Amino acid sequence: MKTTIVLDIGNVLMYDFFVESSFLKNIYKAISARKKMSYRKFFSNKEDYGFQNNKWIYSFGLEMLKEEWHNVNSYAWKDTLEKWDSLSIPIQESIEAVKRNYDKFNFVICANQPSITRKFLYKQGIFDIFSCIILDEEVGISKPNSEIFEILKSNLGELSKNCVYVGDKIDVDIIPAKKSGLKTCLYLPDRILIKSMIKNDWDEVFFDAYYSKSMDRHQLNEIDYCVINLEDLFYKLR
Repeated sequence: MKTTIVLDIGNVLMYDFFVESSFLKNIYKAISARKKMSYRKFFSNKEDYGFQNNKWIYSFGLEMLKEEWHNVNSYAWKDTLEKWDSLSIPIQESIEAVKRNYDKFNFVICANQPSITRKFLYKQGIFDIFSCIILDEEVGISKPNSEIFEILKSNLGELSKNCVYVGDKIDVDIIPAKKSGLKTCLYLPDRILIKSMIKNDWDEVFFDAYYSKSMDRHQLNEIDYCVINLEDLFYKLR
């Protein structure tokens, strides 16, 4: 039986950085219009509200914008989706690794992504490689809720017994996948390359905030593999 490799999309197949940056900048503009604050002051609030999967912004935004929050949040995401094609930058190494190994593993997607991401997979020429695609927008459950992995296991059936989940976030990806009984692989995207693509002050500050969270030692126990490119993982599993 082939090993099933379940891939996240953000920061595994495409850089999440620019999508999240676009969304948060829209929120920042709305809050700053009511209460002036620097970029760094804005991101300093993540320490008070937590930074798990950007959930901090929902608590902070609601507090700052009150009844306007839901409209601002809706606009921020709508605007980001309209820019999706330009924001969804592929991690070329990962795309090519999947193409080279399409016949050696059973590939699956499980990700917190909108349905429009299917277009990204088509564009990269890898859509048909995945036997199953589970997106939170379509199933109504998002990571870190481990229920999304139970949906995954239900879809995979017996294949879930020989399965490795690949994600880039310990708290959002690795811990809930491990809780559901999956083997896990922490993928570490190339921060130097991401930084080289930054072209404005906002993204500079966001970069520092995005990668400011350190890993707790006990979280290391949740990781079965840790790689900086997918080909390394595929080599270990072949």
